[in-house]
Amino acid sequence: MRIFLFFTILVALFACSNEQKSKSEELLFAEYYLRYLESEGEMKAEATFAKGKDKKSARKTDLEGTITINGMGLDPIKIDGKTLRYQQVLKAKFKDNYTFQFIDDLDQKTDHAIRLAPINKFTIKSNTVSKIQGFTLEWVGSPLEKNEQLLVMITDKNGKAHSVTFNGATTTSSVQIPSSELTPLSEGEGYIYLVKKQAGNSNSDKMHILSEMEYYSDKLEVLIAN
Repeated sequence: MRIFLFFTILVALFACSNEQKSKSEELLFAEYYLRYLESEGEMKAEATFAKGKDKKSARKTDLEGTITINGMGLDPIKIDGKTLRYQQVLKAKFKDNYTFQFIDDLDQKTDHAIRLAPINKFTIKSNTVSKIQGFTLEWVGSPLEKNEQLLVMITDKNGKAHSVTFNGATTTSSVQIPSSELTPLSEGEGYIYLVKKQAGNSNSDKMHILSEMEYYSDKLEVLIAN
């Protein structure tokens, strides 16, 4: 009886040890998202967290610690008592640098910095979108970097929207939109705005971070013509 009890205790301790080891081997996966709307002067920051041995098997988890962006806390968004994400939305001027900071329950800090050069000044010749010739869009600022993407969003008089995507890196601060991309649009007044995107990542032994930032420009009124 004593031998049986001894082995039962050993099995329980071994199982507990394995469970603790398995938990200690789990990674924390964080996804950070930052969006800025130039026309509204609005910033939205979001963060989600998951735990697991790898990204595929990771499960969403409540945060054991705090998450901030430039020192401002992100609030938990809950449904049925479960945290879906952490979020902060506010009116603010766009800044050159943003830093997400995660502070765990042991007060250890992990920073993830994001720096994006916005495209808030752009032009096309005579403010005219030619469906026959296409058009060139130029902006003030640096060319696209390797981890950046530019969406040219064109909307016609009927509200029909069409987007053209360009992936970095580019050698100039301009892109050429071919006529083949303009076929779906109706002639008449319309507008263009840009969405510049940037992806980033950083990894450590205990935490893997993916980030995405989007900057939405003001609209440019245009004439869509043949």
